[in-house]
Amino acid sequence: MILICYVYRNPMFVCSAIVQVNGSSFIDDNYRTSTTAYRRHRQISIIKCIEQHFAQFQDNINPLHLKPLQIVRYENNQEV
Repeated sequence: MILICYVYRNPMFVCSAIVQVNGSSFIDDNYRTSTTAYRRHRQISIIKCIEQHFAQFQDNINPLHLKPLQIVRYENNQEV
């Protein structure tokens, strides 16, 4: 289950999960305090632009072959 963190009343950010070697993930508020937003491919024009630049950097691959963009947010006094 993903817990929704309302960062500045913005529901697109969720509590950042810790991913284990076997691919499973869990949320540990005592260890990971950041929040993350996962954006779908070409969701908005700025995401499309970033994906196109990343695709060019990766030898002009199809942007849809990239992993979806993650935006990680840290507040003051949060650890990296």
